Amino acid sequence: MGCQLVLVIFFLWIGRIHFKEFIKAVFSGKAEREDNEPLSYRWAFFGFIATLLVGTGMLWMGGANFAIVLGVLLSFCMTCIVMTWLVVHGGMPFVHGYFRSDQVAHVVLGTRRVGPATMTVLAIPGAMLFRDMREFIMPNVMHGFKMSHITRLSPKHLLGVLFLSMLLAAPLSLFFDFRLLHREGAANSGGLAWANNVWLSSVSLNEVSTYIGQPKEVNGWGILSMGIGGAVIGFLLLMNYRYFWWPLHPLGFAASPIGWAMHVIWFSMFLGWLCKFLLMKFGGLKLHRTARPLFLGFILGDCIMGGIYTTIGLIVGESYNVLPI
Repeated sequence: MGCQLVLVIFFLWIGRIHFKEFIKAVFSGKAEREDNEPLSYRWAFFGFIATLLVGTGMLWMGGANFAIVLGVLLSFCMTCIVMTWLVVHGGMPFVHGYFRSDQVAHVVLGTRRVGPATMTVLAIPGAMLFRDMREFIMPNVMHGFKMSHITRLSPKHLLGVLFLSMLLAAPLSLFFDFRLLHREGAANSGGLAWANNVWLSSVSLNEVSTYIGQPKEVNGWGILSMGIGGAVIGFLLLMNYRYFWWPLHPLGFAASPIGWAMHVIWFSMFLGWLCKFLLMKFGGLKLHRTARPLFLGFILGDCIMGGIYTTIGLIVGESYNVLPI
């Protein structure tokens, strides 16, 4: 958490000129570059505030402490920003959270002060949203908007298409999810239990049960660990952005503890880095640009193969996973 907090502060600092223009446009009028954005700055700002307050209010109505829930949701927003940075900046195909945002409150405040009601209410969104982020769409949206700028596609039109896609995908996903769990049995569905957050929900609720029976005070060692993580990533950011020769990128430190996702894809990322290193060393930037379509073809070919075998799997009952996920 300390690492993520320092990263978000760093992002705000390097984008301070843009954010000053953003705040000015929200409260005073239209900005110069606003026409190239999918939403006006005012709509984006007040939409974010409204969404945050509605989410906090719903959990508060469930019995949770308003201030703690607001802090947890803001912590989750920071996690979303950092995870998007890992995907967009580092090329990771998917991410997996290494802590739940509600656990930050357990460490900083202690479970005794958080209280049974707040812990219980936060357990379900903790399992559904804060932990397993493979379905996290924010990086995909960012990639889409980046491509719209490159291809000169209207980002406003793209936003409309994305919104309609979500309206269609959400009810269809829920329907087939519930249908599958009803047919197979949720708690006894093996891998489906993980995929549908059944297992994660039980883990979160069992954790809450333990904390209710054995409440904890403020975790000083946990706060110290957060401070150390923030100091390390701060040092890496400073060295990386001030000294060209510095070999260690802060992204590696931020990505290293994301658990299962990194365990699955670390070798693929290593091979990608090795190929890029060899191309740059022996052929320079020209060879690197020449070879780029080849590696994009590898990725596209794997996705096409996955799509073909998924279609075949609907008939024969056996399929192929795109990446070992």
